[in-house]
Amino acid sequence: MTPWLVRLDELAEQAGVREVILTAHAGWDQERTRGSTALEDWPDSIVTMTRDPDTDERFVRAMGRDVDLHEDRLDYDPQTRRLTLSGTGNRKQVRAAERGDRLAAAVREILTADPGVNVTGIEKALKDRGESLQKGDTSKACRVAAEHGWIQRQQKGRSVLHFPSPNGQAPTPPDAPPGQVPTYPDPSIYGGSSGGVGQLALTPATSGEIA
Repeated sequence: MTPWLVRLDELAEQAGVREVILTAHAGWDQERTRGSTALEDWPDSIVTMTRDPDTDERFVRAMGRDVDLHEDRLDYDPQTRRLTLSGTGNRKQVRAAERGDRLAAAVREILTADPGVNVTGIEKALKDRGESLQKGDTSKACRVAAEHGWIQRQQKGRSVLHFPSPNGQAPTPPDAPPGQVPTYPDPSIYGGSSGGVGQLALTPATSGEIA
């Protein structure tokens, strides 16, 4: 493989090609290139795209010379054929955010049936539903529900009470430039990047291709 890669560099130089992109399949764990280790020793930077088998979502990360992109979920806009970084973080963070959304929906249901409950009461109700909670999960779920516009919080003495919102509708998500996908609520709650809009310099030229 090494002599083949050396020859590839020679051909690129002779043809005046400044950038060479070589694609390769990953191994069974989807984390390393299948085949000769020379494939990972040769490039200046490595961009790895991974598919989550449970959700079919794609994630990308990159490392190398002047390149350091932590894993983030890719969103695809079929109208513009543009890939964008969602800002929601890696696979673990995305799963945590999805779980947080599910807990937030449960909080809304709890408060609809029993308004004016504090965090302790909400946590007890979630556990009664069979939810396995870690420290801080209930507070995060309440924050997400509030950002969605599903609940409201009111200070009463030293306690914070929670009530369902009158309309129960989520506020309008922030605007994003064409081809970009805003994430809402703020992904930083579960460890993603704040700001909610990101773009990777990869644009599908035709369906299934990346330019």
